[in-house]
Amino acid sequence: MIQKYLLKKSKNWLIVLNSLLKYDGVIKIMSLSLSTSKVSPKLTSTQLNRVPLLKNTNTFFLFLFILLTYIVPTLRIGPIPIRAEFLLTTLYLCLLLLFFKQNLKFKKFGSIHALSFLLLFLYSFLLVFIDMFKYSVGLKTIFTPFIWIIYFLTIFTFGIIYKNVNYKTVFNFLKFIIWFELILGVLQRFNVFGIKTWGIFEVISANNASYYVDLNSDRVFGTIGNPVWFNFVMYGISKIFHINTRKSYWLILSFCFIALGFSRNIAVFAIVFELISLFLARSFVDFLGRLKRFIAIFIPLLIIFVVIISKNEYLSRIVLSVLNSPHNDYSVNYRMSMFSWLSQSLVNPLFGDIWDVNLPPYIDMGYILTIKRYGIIGAIILYSIFFAPIIFNRIFKDSYQRNSYIFIGLFCLTTEITTVVTTNTLFVGHIVLWVFITEIFHIYRSNMDGNLEVVK
Repeated sequence: MIQKYLLKKSKNWLIVLNSLLKYDGVIKIMSLSLSTSKVSPKLTSTQLNRVPLLKNTNTFFLFLFILLTYIVPTLRIGPIPIRAEFLLTTLYLCLLLLFFKQNLKFKKFGSIHALSFLLLFLYSFLLVFIDMFKYSVGLKTIFTPFIWIIYFLTIFTFGIIYKNVNYKTVFNFLKFIIWFELILGVLQRFNVFGIKTWGIFEVISANNASYYVDLNSDRVFGTIGNPVWFNFVMYGISKIFHINTRKSYWLILSFCFIALGFSRNIAVFAIVFELISLFLARSFVDFLGRLKRFIAIFIPLLIIFVVIISKNEYLSRIVLSVLNSPHNDYSVNYRMSMFSWLSQSLVNPLFGDIWDVNLPPYIDMGYILTIKRYGIIGAIILYSIFFAPIIFNRIFKDSYQRNSYIFIGLFCLTTEITTVVTTNTLFVGHIVLWVFITEIFHIYRSNMDGNLEVVK
């Protein structure tokens, strides 16, 4: 009887010990006693309190990041542009590593972007190091490689926080910013209260654009400081929301921004992309639904667009100059002259002339500036950020996510023929936000309890 009793007890202890070994925190258990062991209440409370604290802190960081990205103009220390959102990100990453190190987990976020930024840092650092022995290298040139490492740290920070954020708060604030920019754009278009000549917008334009922008034209610039850049930023985020929600009013908003800033290249891209998106449908029924929405939205928009142009002398002149004789259009001619300048001034076509700071006041095309700075090799590395998600789009199993990355890639590659240099410090924060929104929507769709109603 005694032997059976002991055998029974030993089996019970083996069961208890086995369950303890399976417990994730067993490594931290230093000793076992006959009484029931519990983790220190103080430790458990600390761990539990840090989770909501980290989530709230991440949300507040994103709130500030969005505000700085849209509202605060570029700061300049001599020739070096400084963006406040990247300073904030660097400081916040240090804060996370100091106070929340044990709670941090890096999630896959913008992997292609992060890898390209790292390669560009190493590539440009090597170019600057070699050119220092051959040419007179200025402070701006020395600073250039570190821009890429700042971009990398930004992607890295978002990779840490993006799954631990109050999404509804972030989405609501982004919606507020979008509506704010739309209302501001309408006020600027009609110059209500002489708003276009307010000193604050002159400061924004001077710091962001770094060259003269006609504030008295009929085109608006919002808080971005340039009509084309305003189109790029606001159409981009509105279209990302449209792709992920399929709400028609986001598409209408995106074209409202184009009408306000009136960038011809972005307008053409927007129309062509809507035609392309018809063939990105998941089924024939989906195709018919998209076609109906396309017709229902674009015919009224086209009529409104024609009426606006016909009533506006400035816009009519731009459109007619392109339709009648595109070779006589100033923008077209200037960009053609920049190709001629590049062929004459480029010393090293393969690796670029990163040392050369004697550039025209404005080049008006991102591709030319990229090849001049980094050469053909650098351009291939840089534009792989946008090419790779298009070429390898099948890695995205979620069709909404796939279409978002195709849009971002095509849009950024297309707008490089305008004054938009997509890897300029002014735009990278916006593109990171587009990727962030895409990934958050993907998380909602992946979770069975996800609720997309936060972005009605």
